[in-house]
Amino acid sequence: MGSVYLCVSGKPVGPSTMNISNNRSCLTRLLFIMMALVIVSCGGVSKVVYQTKTTEGKVKYYVAENPNYRKGEGKFYARVDSSNVRIYYSFQPSNIYKTYDNVGNYVYTLVFDRQPMLKLTSIDSIVLAKADKLLDSLGYNDLKRSKTATGFVVEIEGH
Repeated sequence: MGSVYLCVSGKPVGPSTMNISNNRSCLTRLLFIMMALVIVSCGGVSKVVYQTKTTEGKVKYYVAENPNYRKGEGKFYARVDSSNVRIYYSFQPSNIYKTYDNVGNYVYTLVFDRQPMLKLTSIDSIVLAKADKLLDSLGYNDLKRSKTATGFVVEIEGH
């Protein structure tokens, strides 16, 4: 069986010259590099394109470079941070979805031509109106706009 050699500060370190502090230092660096690679490769990069404050919380609008096209995620989305909940609005080619971080498996789908289960709230109206303007200015003509929306219907994901 062959020997394993580590390289610390450009000098090869073998079993006879390795000490515990060098070994821990190398392992710490190696773990840090591996974790950084995992985080970068798994996470998509999102860029804030607009942010504002309302009486109900902070609103940020994002453009994602590597979007996942599931309900609640997309290449353009808004996030509302209020004192008790975080709300996400995802703008997709065929619809607009709203999800809450504290309510699992529920997706709220914006409706236009039928009776909604839930009417638009004031924060919904603020977020959706600004999003329509941002989508127009960004040239995202393929994503759904909220004009003429009547409210939301509730869906349970996975059913």
